[in-house]
Amino acid sequence: KIYAKLQHLIQTRARLPLLGAGSTRIIATEQPHLFCYLREQAGSQLLCIVNFAESRQLTAPLQTTGLTASLWRDELTGQIRQGQQLWLEPYQVLWLTPEY
Repeated sequence: KIYAKLQHLIQTRARLPLLGAGSTRIIATEQPHLFCYLREQAGSQLLCIVNFAESRQLTAPLQTTGLTASLWRDELTGQIRQGQQLWLEPYQVLWLTPEY
């Protein structure tokens, strides 16, 4: 099970070249349990949010990142998420690309 999840993570990272060559901007959050950063390269953007808490956490409004999208594709799960604020489950990681 762990091997399969690790392989999925490696494959997902391989199809997102901006994770290797892009620039990184740390996004300040008001929630002490969330870590957020934005990766950018040649017009592509990836918003990464990590919940380090044992409880659900609500993100700050995502427009504070400079991105105005209201639809987001989670590159780790393939799910489309909607809204300017998102809930993260305990220890959840989101790799979000804006869907304009």
